Amino acid sequence: ISLSTASASAADDLPDGAFRITPGELVWKPGRVPGHEIAPIVGDSTKPGPYVEQVKFPPNSISQPHSHPESRMYTILSGTWYVGYGDTFDPATLLSN
Repeated sequence: ISLSTASASAADDLPDGAFRITPGELVWKPGRVPGHEIAPIVGDSTKPGPYVEQVKFPPNSISQPHSHPESRMYTILSGTWYVGYGDTFDPATLLSN
């Protein structure tokens, strides 16, 4: 699957299996954590298999220690996200990403 944010005029040039989605086409819904919003793009994060989604975290939100059974990759589009590692929340060990 190829994902592109090309302009609408370039949409006709996309290869088979590719699609484009603009920021205005994202459908935001409440996330699993209060205050978070999620816009699914490809796949389903509640089922096995790859997926892509955009997530909005409110300012100063805190994610308590937890883990995920699958590999995850993140891209920060704006702001600062502090990430800690381990089983307990310790603000002194946060890393800025």
